[in-house]
Amino acid sequence: MEHEPIKILFIDDNSTARILGEILRESHGFHVTMAKSISNAKYFLEYEPGKANFNYVIIDVTINGRHGGWELAKELAGDKDSPNYPHDKIIIYSARINEIHDEMKANYPNIRYLDKRNPNILSEALALLQR
Repeated sequence: MEHEPIKILFIDDNSTARILGEILRESHGFHVTMAKSISNAKYFLEYEPGKANFNYVIIDVTINGRHGGWELAKELAGDKDSPNYPHDKIIIYSARINEIHDEMKANYPNIRYLDKRNPNILSEALALLQR
C-alpha cells in the first residue's frame, strides 16, 4: 500500500524564497501548495476543498513588510480546536530567525525553524519534514 504524499502549505511572498517549495515538490515528491500572502494561506487552510489538513505549514515571518507570518504561526499553533491546522507541524522559514526565535520558542515550543541563510537548507528541511 502506497503512502499519501506529505502535504505542505508553503507561505512566502518572495518568489526566490519559494524555490525551496518548488524543489520539495518537483524533486522530493511532496505535495506543496504555494501561498503568496496571509489571506491566500488562510483561504487554503479554511476554504479550499481537498487542500486543508496539511501535514506541515512552512511560513516566512515577514510577509509584505509585516510580521504577518509570525502572527499566523502563533494563530495556527494555538488553535487546538481546528482539525485543519497542523498544530505541531509549523516551520518558521526566515532569514530573521535570531530576532524571533527566543520568544517563539518560549511560548510555542512545537514550532520548528529553518534559516533561509543556511547553505544546507534543503537537507535541513528534509530532516524536519521526516519527523
